Amino acid sequence: ITVGANPPARYLHQVVASPHGVLLHGGVYDDNSYSTVPYTTYYADLWKLNAGVWTQVSTTNGAGAFPQRWAHAAVYDPVNDALVFYGGL
Repeated sequence: ITVGANPPARYLHQVVASPHGVLLHGGVYDDNSYSTVPYTTYYADLWKLNAGVWTQVSTTNGAGAFPQRWAHAAVYDPVNDALVFYGGL
């Protein structure tokens, strides 16, 4: 694996296999390292792992950017070459 930009730590995300590589979307991260000011980050980003290299993928298109989503389901639709989300928060 090439060392470089990697997706930030998260949980409740989705990872999906596709012909383009392994796709990672969404999730949430709670930083409780500062007990007086904890914060939560909700992700809407999309990352692709291909040949051992992570690349952040632009999620803007004619329909707009992906929404923040976590605890959701995702599948790759090969007929439409699309990532499909269902449910979540």
